[in-house]
Amino acid sequence: MFIQVNITHSDHSIEEFTALEDEFVSLTEGERTIQRAIGCVGADDPSLRVLIAIFPDAEAAARNSALPGTDQVAQKVMAMSKGEPQFINLNVVSDRSF
Repeated sequence: MFIQVNITHSDHSIEEFTALEDEFVSLTEGERTIQRAIGCVGADDPSLRVLIAIFPDAEAAARNSALPGTDQVAQKVMAMSKGEPQFINLNVVSDRSF
């Protein structure tokens, strides 16, 4: 399993970001490799936006990133963000439920 964490700040509403998620789903139908996405807003910083994207592996994440629909939505996210987003790529070594 591979996880990408996208961290950004924005004064735009979370509903605008959710609408972009819906657009991504529509634009990448039948092509996307993402298995799960968790969108978060900072509890202590309401401008904080974090997207946790889960893929089967790093190769699937790279294929997903190369999709034209991914790029279209990413450009809109960048336009709504303050500064450059931070990306963290993680190889999962342990996954437990408690």
